[in-house]
Amino acid sequence: MSDSFCILPYNHVSIDPTGQIRPCCNYNYQHKDFSMGDKFPNILDIQDPNNFMEGPVHTWLKKDIESNKRHKFCNRCWMSEDGGSGSYRTTWNEIFKDSKPEIKIEFLELTLGNKCNIKCRMCNPWSSSLWEEDIKKHPELNYWKTDMSEHNFEYYDTPQFNIFLDNILPTIKRINFLGGEPLIIDKYYEILERIVKLDRADQVSIQFNTNLLSLQNKNLVLWKKFKKIDASLSCDGINELNEYIRYPGKWSVWIRNLKKIIEWKKELGHKLYLSIHSTLSSLTYMQMDKVYKWVYESDIEVKLPFVIYVNQPLYMDPIHLPDKIKQEGLKKQLAILDNMSLDVSSITSLLKYIIEQPRDQHQWDKFILHTKNLDAVRNQSILDYIPEFTEYWK
Repeated sequence: MSDSFCILPYNHVSIDPTGQIRPCCNYNYQHKDFSMGDKFPNILDIQDPNNFMEGPVHTWLKKDIESNKRHKFCNRCWMSEDGGSGSYRTTWNEIFKDSKPEIKIEFLELTLGNKCNIKCRMCNPWSSSLWEEDIKKHPELNYWKTDMSEHNFEYYDTPQFNIFLDNILPTIKRINFLGGEPLIIDKYYEILERIVKLDRADQVSIQFNTNLLSLQNKNLVLWKKFKKIDASLSCDGINELNEYIRYPGKWSVWIRNLKKIIEWKKELGHKLYLSIHSTLSSLTYMQMDKVYKWVYESDIEVKLPFVIYVNQPLYMDPIHLPDKIKQEGLKKQLAILDNMSLDVSSITSLLKYIIEQPRDQHQWDKFILHTKNLDAVRNQSILDYIPEFTEYWK
């Protein structure tokens, strides 16, 4: 197997919030050099399973793989691997190590539109309907300068999409639900029920990212029927900072539902796998040490959060923090990480990358501007949550 091999362009379909088929959710089509955004086919236009991954971008990617060449827009994986840790590519290669590189849909990565019950500061209108509403009311918040009326976020509520499901559900082994917030979307439950009716639930693993602010009991009833459930629980700070970033979510609701899903795990056992996912951005960098400590001391079996590096929007990238802040944050994080009897290399490699990269003052200025604009709309102040920024807040 070549050093650039990735199974995903062969055995899985990844669908974005508007129904476009992309190589995977980690593919960096927002890279400044990427110019083929209009070349992603839409799932509503393709019904032949043999053609799901035959668009120009997939063809280009598979050609690079088969030439043992690192594909340019898979750079998020290369960055992680070069830092000494695993990546999205290596994870799925291991999970599907017995699969052959041939077109057979075993894995569906499905973004069910943008319906969401919160509007995280590092998020966007393609992933949150509440962000979509905000930029309509407050044009000054529209960093993306996009007209959201051009997008169809309910592509999955169509006969064509149901035909697509008919084609792939007989061979599917895993579904990863993205959002939006999957647990508040009716289609998520409908798909699980369809798999149960096909008598295939015990052969299918499901995975989803959730903000854990809505946890209906019917989930437990359905999960009992499936092979495995991976629940990635999003948390970007402790108490008030999490509420500031993941607005207007409430920490008390998050903790209540965390306790609830931990109780469900006692009933489901190893079938239910829980982990905390946290973003590493300019908003979280100075208090990530508190997240590491909290997760380590929690009742979650995975004692370290899965850290998601934020570089979109670009001004959120922590490499652009003032150098003094970068060093202070590094010192605080290492003070916790170095005392853990865990493999923390994936996080420390990211921190090393952040420290070594040159900052762009223009991006930091944009971070201040956009944060002030959003604070004004939400009647908040970042300095109440991250006072270390005070001397730089001009």
